Amino acid sequence: MAKRSRKYTCPVCQYQKVERQSVGIWSCKKCDHTFAGGAWEPFTRASDANNRILRRSVDGATTADMAFIAQEAAMNYERELANRPSLEEEE
Repeated sequence: MAKRSRKYTCPVCQYQKVERQSVGIWSCKKCDHTFAGGAWEPFTRASDANNRILRRSVDGATTADMAFIAQEAAMNYERELANRPSLEEEE
């Protein structure tokens, strides 16, 4: 109940005026911005992840993202090599 009734910061006007209207519906009393969120909190782990993804698509990939992409590519390459029949098996 404490999480539900607490006031949260609005993502638009940055004031602590966001209150829960109903399950998953949150609204700012100052700027009247209404948005979907979690049942008990307006911002969930999934919404944080989505915000990071959106920010990356706008700002570009970070160094950590590039390292992760390179690591995934290397792992896929190793899997392809392991699954490819060797020259000795073909003959």
